[in-house]
Amino acid sequence: MQAQNTQVNAALVQENAEAAASQRDAAVRMTAHVDEFRLPGAVQRSTIVEGIVKHAHFHQVAGQVGELINAGQYLKAEDALAPGTAFSKATSEVVLVLSTAKRLGFH
Repeated sequence: MQAQNTQVNAALVQENAEAAASQRDAAVRMTAHVDEFRLPGAVQRSTIVEGIVKHAHFHQVAGQVGELINAGQYLKAEDALAPGTAFSKATSEVVLVLSTAKRLGFH
């Protein structure tokens, strides 16, 4: 039963990664369209795209932690969540991007 749950969870992680990639691509396309109508002084497209890339990276790293948990490697997963790890760095980057977006008026 545990092996079946692990397989189902692994499949869900893969589906989420694919969905995140698809959403990232759609967001980049939409940003390009919006960029055509940008007013003077508006947020640069690169800032928005950078945020999307960092958010996608966060989900990739979080998926790796999820895979460790699904594999029953709880100590490794706990270590992967510690300060200074790829997960904590990706989390900090996303928080910074979201803070910047909020300051710029995005809600």
